[in-house]
Amino acid sequence: MEQIFKIKDTEAYTQNLLFRKYSGQMSASACIVLPSSEGLDNLIAAGTIEAVSLPAYTDNERTLFIRDYTQLIASLNSRYKEKFLWWATDISSKNGYFCPLPELIQELLEIERGLEICSGKPMLIVDPSISIYGALNKVMVKHGRKLYWPQAESEVRWRRIIGALKRAASLFLNAVRFYARSLWARVVLWQYARQWFSQKKEFYVIKTFSYPNSWDKEGNYADSFFGRLPRILSKDRDVMILSYHWQGYREFIKRIFREKTLIIFPVEFFLKGTDILRAILRVLTFRLELPAEVHFRGLDISDILRFELAKTMNGIQIFQLLHYDAMRNMLKQLRVETFLFTFENNPWERMCMLACRHHSPTTKLLGYQHSVVPQAALNMFVHPLEKNIVPLPDRILTTGETPKDIIQNYGDYSSVPVMSACALRYEYLSQIKPKARQKSRGNILLVLDGVPQTQQMLKYVLEQLGGHSHYRLRIRCHPALPWSVFLNKFHFNVSPYANVEISKDALQQDLVCSDMIIYWQTAIVLEAMSMGKPVINFKAKDILSYDPLFQSDVLKWTVTPEDRLVDTIATIEDMDEASYQKQLTQALGYIQRYFHPTTTKSLDLFKID
Repeated sequence: MEQIFKIKDTEAYTQNLLFRKYSGQMSASACIVLPSSEGLDNLIAAGTIEAVSLPAYTDNERTLFIRDYTQLIASLNSRYKEKFLWWATDISSKNGYFCPLPELIQELLEIERGLEICSGKPMLIVDPSISIYGALNKVMVKHGRKLYWPQAESEVRWRRIIGALKRAASLFLNAVRFYARSLWARVVLWQYARQWFSQKKEFYVIKTFSYPNSWDKEGNYADSFFGRLPRILSKDRDVMILSYHWQGYREFIKRIFREKTLIIFPVEFFLKGTDILRAILRVLTFRLELPAEVHFRGLDISDILRFELAKTMNGIQIFQLLHYDAMRNMLKQLRVETFLFTFENNPWERMCMLACRHHSPTTKLLGYQHSVVPQAALNMFVHPLEKNIVPLPDRILTTGETPKDIIQNYGDYSSVPVMSACALRYEYLSQIKPKARQKSRGNILLVLDGVPQTQQMLKYVLEQLGGHSHYRLRIRCHPALPWSVFLNKFHFNVSPYANVEISKDALQQDLVCSDMIIYWQTAIVLEAMSMGKPVINFKAKDILSYDPLFQSDVLKWTVTPEDRLVDTIATIEDMDEASYQKQLTQALGYIQRYFHPTTTKSLDLFKID
């Protein structure tokens, strides 16, 4: 019987794995790649195609994948530990938002599962990623198959060239942007800087990110990640905010002068033109020699690594790399007692830590896990083989006991103290009291994230609820990916749907007006549950969960791209009061363990004397 193996839909939001009978003639050992699934649905409708789904991933399979993948990257970190630029690569950090390697490995593994199921039968593979071509060829040889992928080799070469050219263009454009920002900051702030740098003081530096909403109505700075901690610390020490601002840079510079208590500098202030030129040359000339074979569960993935490194110019973002130069230059101008930063094991953090270790070894490094830790946060999980290799802070503080348990369960932090502190940016949660449950009014809040993958969820929800007269859908965007950017980048059009609107209100107002929340990975979901709002997690068929509540199933429902969203919403609306109250109590208990309140004792953990 001929089979079709559909590795993923032509639409980007699902990896629906199907094996289908095909009407063409193929040899038993043949595997042919089709560029799309166009026309195959007609065979399903005609009843001439049989479909068999791969089983869903179990919790144990997810845990084993985390172990094996972190071990893979740990082995590479060990191999290239002496190469400074390696620590600036997206691959070394394991951050899945910047590096698609986990998804590509998952795709290869699932094709092999399909080969085992279709043993002795011909098979078609629909629209696989071109990145896996070389590795897939080796898998076929392993299983005694012949892969027919027309024009694949020429496409691989073309994609490498196009990818490298795009990355080079991005490199130069971002370099110009950094230089313009740096020049503007130094021209405008030079007198402001003199009054602080001329004083012989030791500073407590807080590295953060700011947004247009990081100032209150009176013009006072309100840190988006550390809450009121900077003002608390400034009472008995000299605190400096080192921030990278996302939108509205000139307005950000103006607001610095309005802040009367805190010292604020943009990262770009400490960059020079020579730093930026040197960073460009470093990226352009950096070369990695991979071993002949790199194995993951018996599969040689070296070709995937080579393709991705070539396409992305070794996966180094100049934004991340330049943090080393900014830190080095800052440390030449002032003494830093403590350097506090948001801890996610990203390349920019490692650049900052390496600069401190080299140019100011007495500076205490303090990392703060500031939000949620989903299972897919592989960057947060340090493998035992790399715990003494990767740059790490002197102390790691978490928002509560639950995230501490997660990172210690999936990673090895025995070389660094990990302490449960408090949720600085979520202090207000302790003041929220859930109101009495109201009858559903059909108001649904869709919370998008600041990463491109969030379009998967938006597409699904619009297909399910767009134009549905019983429901009113409000879409809330992330500050890092506002609707204007989202619209231009992904070309979503919501104007045909009278029941859909883009939120322009404050988060609290959106939550109060909503009956339930749909999300993928946002921390806002914990705030919603604190208010007694049921939540629905969108879950694509990934091997890892992006759900910050992946360890909890109370007051939470899950939908996949194949599920009918309206059925799940109806289930929530029909839940009896006793069941609702029981789940609410359990949900509030989970949130309290996740986000500890701010106390004098917990704040003292941010002081290393």
